[in-house]
Amino acid sequence: NTEVVIRFNIPRSQLSDTTTHNILSIIRELCVNAVRHGNARHIWIDGENRSGVLRFSVRDDGSGFDPATCPGPVQGHFGLQGIKERITKLHATLKIESGPDKGTEITIETSK
Repeated sequence: NTEVVIRFNIPRSQLSDTTTHNILSIIRELCVNAVRHGNARHIWIDGENRSGVLRFSVRDDGSGFDPATCPGPVQGHFGLQGIKERITKLHATLKIESGPDKGTEITIETSK
């Protein structure tokens, strides 16, 4: 079992339907990746809207990976590619912090 802790302090009324759909899809994919590929036991989801900057992150205690050499569409892995496409739609930035045996934290920021 994986424990998920959510602290998402962004009122739904502040987000368009499209933005909400993209955020939920990104978070879902990151959680699936954390469990399926990282064998995470704990996942922390955070979100806030501060000074017009929407920031959310997904952090886990899984096995981690090397972002520079992680498998992509050529190897049949489309998760991060799909996330990057959604981030483009949000006009957002993506920051990946991970390493073998260090877990992963992915942070997305956009001014919405």
